Amino acid sequence: MEPDAAKWRLRGVTSNERYVTRLEKNQLLDKQPVLGRHEATCAALIPIRKTASWWNLAQDERRRIFEESSNHVKTGLKYLPTVARRLHHCRDLGRRAV
Repeated sequence: MEPDAAKWRLRGVTSNERYVTRLEKNQLLDKQPVLGRHEATCAALIPIRKTASWWNLAQDERRRIFEESSNHVKTGLKYLPTVARRLHHCRDLGRRAV
C-alpha cells in the first residue's frame, strides 16, 4: 500500500533498541520483514509510560527487569516475521502540555 493510500499513519521518533544484546538484535533483523508490506493490514500500538525511577536505573538493571518479567525479546522473535515491528520512543521529547 502506498503511504498516500493509508487510512492512518504513525509518525514519531524512532530510537535505538535499548534492551537487546547484539545477538538478539541480529536475530531480530534476520527475521524481521520490512514495513509497508501490502499484506500487513493491521497494527498494534502499545503505549507504555515509565516513571523517573525507572529511567534512573542503570541500563543493565532495566534490561534484567524487562526480560525477567516479560521475556519481551524472546516473545517478539517467536512472532516474527508475521508481525512487522517498529519501536517509537518519546522519552527524549519531554512532556507535552495538554
